[in-house]
Amino acid sequence: MTLHLSVGSLVRLDENFLIQAKRWSFSSGF
Repeated sequence: MTLHLSVGSLVRLDENFLIQAKRWSFSSGF
């Protein structure tokens, strides 16, 4: 259960990082 929660939070962190990276690259013009 704890492992499942940690994996879910890692996936959420990864998705958030990808969203931030897309937003940053979009705002910088790449």
